[in-house]
Amino acid sequence: MNLGFENEITEFRESTAELDKALRDIAAILNKHKHGILYFGVKNKGDVNGQIIGEKTLRDISTKIYERIRPIPALSINAFPIKQLIIYTGNI
Repeated sequence: MNLGFENEITEFRESTAELDKALRDIAAILNKHKHGILYFGVKNKGDVNGQIIGEKTLRDISTKIYERIRPIPALSINAFPIKQLIIYTGNI
């Protein structure tokens, strides 16, 4: 499965291990466009590799966003099953 290309409001990260870099990207997207989408478990060219995650991972992501980004963004966090893998998307 391929989600297409990154653009000014869409960012792909291969895993939640890249959360710190992703937070910088989120902040830049929000500063310029006031909204955006961040996908974890997706390679740079849009290929979905998925990631197995749990509730704690989702809480950790939202906590770090709320701690580091000001003003605090309206946030929607979703996990989607894809071929027995979970992909995280954070709509900002």
